[in-house]
Amino acid sequence: MGRALPDLCPIHRATGHKCPGCGMCRAFVLLWRGRLREAIRSNPASPFVFAAFVWLAVEPRRPPERRQFVQRLTLPSNPQE
Repeated sequence: MGRALPDLCPIHRATGHKCPGCGMCRAFVLLWRGRLREAIRSNPASPFVFAAFVWLAVEPRRPPERRQFVQRLTLPSNPQE
């Protein structure tokens, strides 16, 4: 078909081992297209990271009264401190 793409990962270049992020971009594209099994083969952590990014993108748009769960997690337990 064509030439192989160059290896852009500095960790993979230096050590020959894949880093935790290797294949993440490809896996995100596969997840966006609904191909979960292939995305997990590309990078097993991709569904969790993808879900976190989606949550971070959606959460600020929620009304404040719907964000109480997150506010309870982030507020100090003793308000007098």
